[in-house]
Amino acid sequence: MRHSPIPLSLVRALMAVVLLFASFTPLPAIAEGGEGPPPEHDGLDRGVDELLHRYAHQLYFTENKGQFSDGVLFRADFPLGQALATPEGMLVKAYDPDAVAEREAEGMRIEKEVQDGKPARPLRWQERGHGWMLHFVNASPLMHVESDGAHDDTFNYFLGAKEDHAQDVHNYREVWYKEVYANTDVRYYAAEDGALEYDIICRPGSEPREIQLELRGIEKLRVAEDGGLILPTSLGELKFPAPIVYQGDKEGERPVEARYVVRGNTVRFALGTYDRTRPLIIDPIALRWATWVNTNSTGDNHGHCIWVDPNDGAIYVVARVVGTTDNITVGAFDETANGNLEMIVGKYFEPANIGDSGTRVWQTYIGGNGDDNPYAMEQGPDGNLYITGYTSSTNFPLLGGPVFSGSSVDQQAQSGTDVFVLKINTIGNSIKAAVVGGNGSDDNFDVRLAANGDVFVCGSTNSTNLLTLNAGSGASNTNNGGTDVFLFRITQDLSSIVWMRNYGGSSADQASIMLYDAVSDDLFLGGNTSSTNFPTVNPRQSTRGGSSAGFLQRMSGSTAAITWSSYFSSSSGDDANLLCMSFNTDRSEIYFGGVTEGLNSANITTGSYDTSHNGSNDFYVARMGIDQTFIAGTYIGGSGNEVNMMGLNTDQNNDVFIFGYTGSTNFPTSSAPNVPLQTGNQGNNDKVFLKLEHDLSALLFSTYFGGSQDDYDPVGERGIKFSNCRIYTIVTSESNNLPLTQGALNTTKNSSSSIYEPGLVVWANPPDLLGNTINYTGTAICAGTTPGDIQGSLPSYVLPTIVRNNVASAYPSLGSATTYQWQISADSLNWTDIPGATSQDLSGSAIGPIFETTYIRRIIGGDACILAGAADQVVTVRIMSVTGTVT
Repeated sequence: MRHSPIPLSLVRALMAVVLLFASFTPLPAIAEGGEGPPPEHDGLDRGVDELLHRYAHQLYFTENKGQFSDGVLFRADFPLGQALATPEGMLVKAYDPDAVAEREAEGMRIEKEVQDGKPARPLRWQERGHGWMLHFVNASPLMHVESDGAHDDTFNYFLGAKEDHAQDVHNYREVWYKEVYANTDVRYYAAEDGALEYDIICRPGSEPREIQLELRGIEKLRVAEDGGLILPTSLGELKFPAPIVYQGDKEGERPVEARYVVRGNTVRFALGTYDRTRPLIIDPIALRWATWVNTNSTGDNHGHCIWVDPNDGAIYVVARVVGTTDNITVGAFDETANGNLEMIVGKYFEPANIGDSGTRVWQTYIGGNGDDNPYAMEQGPDGNLYITGYTSSTNFPLLGGPVFSGSSVDQQAQSGTDVFVLKINTIGNSIKAAVVGGNGSDDNFDVRLAANGDVFVCGSTNSTNLLTLNAGSGASNTNNGGTDVFLFRITQDLSSIVWMRNYGGSSADQASIMLYDAVSDDLFLGGNTSSTNFPTVNPRQSTRGGSSAGFLQRMSGSTAAITWSSYFSSSSGDDANLLCMSFNTDRSEIYFGGVTEGLNSANITTGSYDTSHNGSNDFYVARMGIDQTFIAGTYIGGSGNEVNMMGLNTDQNNDVFIFGYTGSTNFPTSSAPNVPLQTGNQGNNDKVFLKLEHDLSALLFSTYFGGSQDDYDPVGERGIKFSNCRIYTIVTSESNNLPLTQGALNTTKNSSSSIYEPGLVVWANPPDLLGNTINYTGTAICAGTTPGDIQGSLPSYVLPTIVRNNVASAYPSLGSATTYQWQISADSLNWTDIPGATSQDLSGSAIGPIFETTYIRRIIGGDACILAGAADQVVTVRIMSVTGTVT
């Protein structure tokens, strides 16, 4: 249960009773009267907002060495309240925010008077607040208070006489009331927004029906019609949400009935039937950090692609703006916009801790006197970032800064648009670029890197002089009709074309996405065609099907020789666009997707998540072996229009993350325990972010993510990047109430509501954890001996405060992080599940005798990604070595 130290608007409060066989948590609390509290509580809401913006979600429980009143064991102070841990229970004190604000204002007035030469006068302030004790009725005589999670710093209190001074006073992150009832503990700690939160932890053998919580200082508790708990105070009414209990596994969740039972100022919990033997399986995803990239553009600004450096976690974003924008850093490569449509490149770091501020390292314009539109980015083996798109500039910058040198391919004297390939170093102060294209329109949509650093580029062209310009490359001077596929390989220094291909059928053809396997030297190409005679080789599907279709090809990265080429067919009269693609972990399969009005029936499989088209354009995702063995295909969508799939990535479990835009108001979203951030479309088009099971049979997570205006980008297939259990997306929105997070670099959109701006969004799977440790206290043991037990802590999820147009709100509750799996390894690299080891602690008998150094770890979150040090913890059991001497 969370007690924000603010009256009434404890709309951020949640109650959690964590059972090792079940968990119940509330829905987000709702203030009386709809979306906000009644007008007479505006001052209290301002206090909530002030607290959330001022408090850095660090909680200090300070031990009492005589500096506090007798009977206080630990004290935690908030800007608008206080918590006192006593032997009888936790005393919570909330101040009236208006009174606190008046005190601060009066203090400022006195300080100003002193600065003006006037004598100091006493501060006249009347404290107004309300306090209550959280007292557990009929608690066990074994109940005692412990602290956990010591802060590094200590305090000294030099108050009064020397003998009353308190020195070397320690501070702690958590206070635990242990054995409140048999096998039941209570843990107090800081919530993600700095509020006081507590969990009731019921271990096996506990009896939840014994739990009775008396709120001393509160009279006449009552249960609201929606099941929430109403607390009347002298400062207004507080409302806690109704508890919710779930049990289940990956095959489905089973809700358990839960409600408050109130008598006077005492509340207990009534639970329906539940199975104490069943574990709770939760694989949650949560927003971690979200910020605007730009906020004050003079024209539309769209985010197109994103990359994450696996070595240091640096995030690189690419956008384009019509006109000028803000947040271009001082000393950037180019601080001035040069043309009509300008490229923006930026480097960021996300915060280490939830709620902290991230870092914008640098951000720069790049471009010439025309339109420069970037679409894709990837990091090369040399560490530099390679970006590609199209340009109409006649002076696109080919070289700049101190790092790069030498000439590069320059064909920007040709008419129409050309393809640019640009590399920029990670410091952001040097670039080198090539411009490739002919006498028509040459566009580019993706880039990949070979092991030697050569660059693959794909797109479309209708030029008729590519062979003339690139003699010996394998290009053609023929346009087959409409636009043709355009594909080339250029050296790492951008000085020469290795090979080039342009081909297609009699109508429009375009390559949109690529994959490259450096081990096999296979290049996989995907795109769209309207041609009925698109060139096929050993095809899985030899006909277009509907009005347009996708296509897939496998070819040699060294020679561009095609192994197979096939349509990915639509249904009769319908369109299909193939936009995104990703390998599985061993690169034996490809996952690909896009949007479609309907697919050939052979491309949707029985047992997939959704076998029926839902209306207008749907998303689709397919899974296929690299030998064209088709494995699975599914639709995903609502009754409206899914307008663009901006990216598709797989994780280490081969589950599929997808980011896109939809106009549907009924796009499928997930339910508890995989709680979405947003369950509905906020207006016009919205972003959606989702995760599919690796076999495409189930929707593991899905959420809307948007504001009240239009959230939309028509082009871009590299807008998502999975890295180290986090998923990074670059988004585009007109909305000034896009959901951002506390710690965002910018939370205010200053441009017109008709202008799009880009944002950077980071999701965590699993979410950050607090208090996740395991401990083995034994020493080295003899070979063949069974080790002792390993104790594990009870961690909790750390969630950000959501900020929409500078209005803060709590993140939806995800419940408790109580899904455990213990694993064993001989080398700390290859891990095996320990059968039946799914409890918080691990008994030595479950491990059995060991004969070599053995590594034991506990992972959190079912089959979720394992984030080293966060979602898992490792201990090492060593074998004793004895050297004997023969005499």
